[in-house]
Amino acid sequence: MLDKLVGRRVVVLASGDPFWYGAGAVLARRYGAEALKTLPAPSTFSLGAARMGWPLEDTLCLGLHAAPLARLRPHLAPGQKAVVLLRDGDAVAELAGYLKGLGFGATELTVLEAVGGPRERRTGATADALPPNTFRHPGAVALEIAGNGPALPCTPGLPDETFDHDGQLTKRHIRALTLSALAPRPGEHLWDIGGGAGSVSIEWCI
Repeated sequence: MLDKLVGRRVVVLASGDPFWYGAGAVLARRYGAEALKTLPAPSTFSLGAARMGWPLEDTLCLGLHAAPLARLRPHLAPGQKAVVLLRDGDAVAELAGYLKGLGFGATELTVLEAVGGPRERRTGATADALPPNTFRHPGAVALEIAGNGPALPCTPGLPDETFDHDGQLTKRHIRALTLSALAPRPGEHLWDIGGGAGSVSIEWCI
């Protein structure tokens, strides 16, 4: 659509800060940063943290509007605070169900609808007692993680039961040694040729 307007003056309205989980990076890659004049506004993350009274530098910020909820899994630990963006209102119930399924049903959810606009609404609940509301888009959810679910370690060598497998799995201590030897660094890539279960590659990504 925008390709047809190249050479003309075009205004793109994108919510909040377009270079933080927004459309800005996509447009810059396609048309060049020099072709853009960006006027960022407070992001949904900033507004959400402000509504909750949380310091943004200590708050996990994740865009789950175009990513699986599993992206949240490594961060699930009691006491963790997070603001996550969701694709639509139905995704709120999916998020609550995901947390319950992992043992974090006691997590406090604050659903932030249309935050920063005239339709703004806040709804508080726990993941295991989410009211059957119809939540409106655009939406974000502030999370205070709680529950008895297992938190994943921050070091390589996840427990074997973390993975769905048929028994053919590189065992925990071997994965820990392998990741230590590979020593992943930012920007590096690992090519998995598909000869095993993929558990080393999964831990590389984490």
